[in-house]
Amino acid sequence: MAKLLNKNVQGSLIVFISVLWQGIGTATIGIRLDANLSSLSTFFAYFLASFVSVIWLCFVKHKKKTTAKDRNPSVSTMVAMNLSTAGAFSLFYLAATILPPATASVLETSLGPFLVAVLMMRKGDARLKNVAITSSVFILALIYFMLNPANELRESLWGLILSIMSGVSAVGVIYSSKSAFSQGSSVMRISAIRYHLGWMVSGIVALIITPWEVIGFKVITDIAVLSFLCVSIPILLLQWGITIANALSAALTIAGLPAIVLGMQTVLGLHASASQVFVLLSILLITYIRVLFNSKEKNEDSSR
Repeated sequence: MAKLLNKNVQGSLIVFISVLWQGIGTATIGIRLDANLSSLSTFFAYFLASFVSVIWLCFVKHKKKTTAKDRNPSVSTMVAMNLSTAGAFSLFYLAATILPPATASVLETSLGPFLVAVLMMRKGDARLKNVAITSSVFILALIYFMLNPANELRESLWGLILSIMSGVSAVGVIYSSKSAFSQGSSVMRISAIRYHLGWMVSGIVALIITPWEVIGFKVITDIAVLSFLCVSIPILLLQWGITIANALSAALTIAGLPAIVLGMQTVLGLHASASQVFVLLSILLITYIRVLFNSKEKNEDSSR
């Protein structure tokens, strides 16, 4: 059993738990909060994730006697992590003002596996079937996009472009995090570094669009607690998972997030069309079956 649970399998399981947690949390936040409070929720999620990580490094880790090395990554890696994290949020936020948020999310998360498969193939580290499978996932995302048109073609195209750019940024998060980990940074150190530009950008957006005159201290406190429980904890778990899983397995697992969100929203009483459910279930099945086979192939390769 221990042999089967190699690092890729362990990482994929952690990513799956974080995606499941975040999917349930995102649906809960979507039901309980108005859309104009979403940027404030994102600010609290990023800020509290950074705060917890910094506190852990400053007061918990240093009290433990350990010989494990934990160093800062290069400046370029730190910049890449922050830019890709803030870029993923900012571009997705802009896309979600044009397209339905669910559509923007499907496009963003479905592009990731395809990009990773292409990058791995360019490095001679991937099979052609991975590109074929992940391209089918992105094609399904495009079908979902065409099922949910915006008001005008120009708006739809801008939403599509912004969602794709957000997906590119999300892949940047995976690779920059793995680079930092390979340079000797712990998961908590990466988390303590990665989210600062994200909470600054989302904080600025929140200052501009939040209706401060109609919300009080209790509402702000409730949003902070909800954001920490529903988003901060799962994104810290996600950071742990993507550093030890291979990039393709992580991206494939993340691609199942919109289906989990839709499923949870349906449980909570929101309507979903049959075509939406079919497309998202297809993406979920393709990605998770591929994750299972990818892990099996990695095990077989390592045993040879």
